[in-house]
Amino acid sequence: MSWSNIAELRGLVETEIPDSTLQDILNIAQRYIESRIGVQSNPSYEIQSAHLFKSAALTLKRMKTNGELPYMSKLGSAQQYNEIDDIIKMYEAETSTLIRKSIFSVQKASTGLPYVRSRCKYVEDEENG
Repeated sequence: MSWSNIAELRGLVETEIPDSTLQDILNIAQRYIESRIGVQSNPSYEIQSAHLFKSAALTLKRMKTNGELPYMSKLGSAQQYNEIDDIIKMYEAETSTLIRKSIFSVQKASTGLPYVRSRCKYVEDEENG
């Protein structure tokens, strides 16, 4: 089970890619993030958002390479350019930022001062009773 779902991904990227392929993309994005931060049983909101943004970037890359979102579309004399590289870079940058933020917050939380409990041996002072 991935941290984000297909409906959330479709909310960011409108595509004709089938749900099964989008689920594969979500799984790939999760494995990518887990390779950076380790396996998470209860991911934070930062990690869930990073997962969704990484999935969006991967989906846009897929759309770019499968022809769904070609660089240039021509209809009669009109031309339309789809310059999505900046959007892909933005999603990738946001993913990296959120991963770093999560790693920093975990490191910060785990740098508390350790303490040691030891037994105290009580010895009666013979002189003072």
